[in-house]
Amino acid sequence: ISTASGNYDIFVMDLDGSNQVNLSDNPAVDTYPVWSPDGLKIAFISNRSGAIGIYVMNADGSEQTQILSGPPDRWGLRWSHSGLKIAFAANQDSNYDIWVVNADGTNLTRLTSGPTYENFPTWSPDDSKIAFVSSAGGGRHVFMMDADGSDWVQLTFGETSAHAPSWSPPFLVR
Repeated sequence: ISTASGNYDIFVMDLDGSNQVNLSDNPAVDTYPVWSPDGLKIAFISNRSGAIGIYVMNADGSEQTQILSGPPDRWGLRWSHSGLKIAFAANQDSNYDIWVVNADGTNLTRLTSGPTYENFPTWSPDDSKIAFVSSAGGGRHVFMMDADGSDWVQLTFGETSAHAPSWSPPFLVR
C-alpha cells in the first residue's frame, strides 16, 4: 500500500524497489491486499463503491471485481489454501465476527456471532480449521474452530492480548 499516487493504492515492485507498478490505480482507498495461494489473484478492501467492500483482481491489476459490498466494515482478509474461499472479519451490530465467502463472492457465511469480539482469521494448512482472536472468556485469546464455525477450542490462557495468529507451513508441523 502506498500513497505515491495521492491516495491509498496497491503497488507491486521488484525486490530491489524498482519497477513500482500501481495495480489498483483508483481515487478510492484500496488497502489490505492479500495474494491468492497460486499468486494469480489479489483480494483487497476498498471504499470505491461508497461503502467498504471486498474486491478481487488479477495479479497484474486487471479485472478488478467487487465480490462483496458494504456495509459492514470488513477487513483482515485471508485466502484459504485451496484458493476457493476467503475468510475475513466484519463489524456488524457494533461487534467484529468471522465470515467466509467463496472467492467469487457467493455463499457468504457468518461463522461467529454474539457479544464477543472475533477477528484475525487464518486458515490451517489443510483448510479444515480457522484460528482467530476472540474476547470470549475475557482478554483477547487465540481460538481455533472448524471451518464451518463449530467446535471452538481456546488455545491461549492467562493475561494476554493476542493479535494475528498464524499457522506454520505443513512441513514444519511436528
